[in-house]
This record gives sequence, C-alpha cells and structure tokens, in this order.
Amino acid sequence: MRTRLIHFLLTLDVEPSPVNVLPSLPKLFKKAGITGTIFVTGQISNVVEPFLDLGWSIQTHTHPNLHLEFNGSYRLADYSYSSQLAMIQRDKEMIEKNLNIKSNAFRAGKLSMNNLTLNALNELGFKIDSSSLIPYVFRLKAISKRPWNPYKLNIGELIEVPVTHWIDDPAKDRNLWMKIRFIKAIESDAAICLLLHPHSLTSDALFQRLEKMILRLSRIGAFLTVGDLVNSRFQDPSLSSPTNP
Repeated sequence: MRTRLIHFLLTLDVEPSPVNVLPSLPKLFKKAGITGTIFVTGQISNVVEPFLDLGWSIQTHTHPNLHLEFNGSYRLADYSYSSQLAMIQRDKEMIEKNLNIKSNAFRAGKLSMNNLTLNALNELGFKIDSSSLIPYVFRLKAISKRPWNPYKLNIGELIEVPVTHWIDDPAKDRNLWMKIRFIKAIESDAAICLLLHPHSLTSDALFQRLEKMILRLSRIGAFLTVGDLVNSRFQDPSLSSPTNP
C-alpha cells in the first residue's frame, strides 16, 4: 500500500540560454532536501553534472533547432519519424556519454510530441515520456480519470507522466495552489508534475520566490524523481534513481 502523501515531481527543462542560474540551484535544493528530474539537451548536458551528487535524475530533452535536421519549425512533432529518431537518439547518446548514465525518460521541447515521437522513444528503449500538459485539471468530467497521474501508453512499455503545472512566476502562481488543493481533496497521494525553465529566473527576486515556493511545497508533500514515482506505481526498478548504467 502506498503512503497517503501527495507527491511532487519537480522537473527542470535545461537548454542553451544566456541566463544561467543553474550553479545556484543545487544549494537551494539541498537546503530543502528535495530531489527531482532534469531534462537536458545533449549539447550542454555537462552543466547539470553537479545535480547527480544530490540524487537528481538526468534525462533527455530535444529541441529541433539544435540539430542538423532543423527545417525552421521548433516543434518536434512537425518532423518525420526518421528525423525525430535521429535527433532524440543524438541527444540521448550525448547525455549518456558525457555523464556516464543511462537515460530512460524523455521530454520534447515545447511539449511537442505525437505518435511518431512515441514510436521513436520505444525504438530507442525509453520507458517514460513527459511531453504532455494537462489542460483540464478543473473539468469535473475529467476527475474520474485522475489525469495528473502516470499512465501506460499503448506503445511498447512506455508510460506517460503528464505535466500538471508549468511554473511561470513562483510568486504569482495562485493557479498552482488552487490545483494542489483541488487534486489533494480528490486523491491524497496524487502525483503532481511541475515544469520549470531555470532560464526564466531572470532576477534575484524570482530566485528568492522560487526558494519560498520549494520550501512551502516540501512541507506539504514529498519530492520524487519521475523514475522513482513511476517505479513506485508500476514496480520497475530500472526506472529508479540513480541512473548510472
């Protein structure tokens, strides 16, 4: 029986950006005693290495504009199967080589994916996708489906971990707290996946707001990596941290 405790899956999407607050984040997360998951593009995967010592899971993130296949569209779903496969495989291999880990989870840039993406992930041996965003948390007709929880897809062994909330401004995110209260009232041990782009923290004030949010969340729930949560629900030890081969 699972512990009746709400679970937060904090996920960071890391891609090339002139704004770099990553060096400051490990200290914050260590202070709060939390772990999470980083989806990073292959080219810059070395920058997230310090998070491995904190028990974070490092996984694959793909943006077409960082690849030779780029045709002007920033949406991965706009590309052919072969192009998607090549780009995802390239990012996965760079991450695994640079960090000496095995990546088994994926998130598409801009959350742009389709069945071609999922088939490519299946062929490459991925077990988790987290490229979908729940747009209907407050729709009463959807409550019975518990759309915030991981669920099995009909492609290979893939499991989808949907994003419940995209963090924009940690201080003005009333919608997040409304979602948490709403979901917790329905399912006390629900999984809530949060997406944050570190490069959106463009000032010290925003960083401080994030710190307050993280500490507040840590008092009302437990933080897990995407793989650890999925393993607890689907009993697959290969999904748990650490991700070293």
